[in-house]
Amino acid sequence: MMMFVGVEATKLYRLHAMLSAVKLEAQGFRHRRSVTAQAKREFGIKGNRDKVIAELEKQIQIQALQVPDGAIRGD
Repeated sequence: MMMFVGVEATKLYRLHAMLSAVKLEAQGFRHRRSVTAQAKREFGIKGNRDKVIAELEKQIQIQALQVPDGAIRGD
């Protein structure tokens, strides 16, 4: 079980969850509201789903550098 402690770690978790949901949508899974559209609005991304995935992966790398050591704990 993973535990995320702090604001920065929570933001990182949310980005990972959003990226996973966009990848599921790319495989045909449908959500009530499109996560791809939500990510486009939130991050100002223009383009297709592949560009959204690339931008989310970039944001995850940036956010991971801001998470302090010990903020993510796992068994």
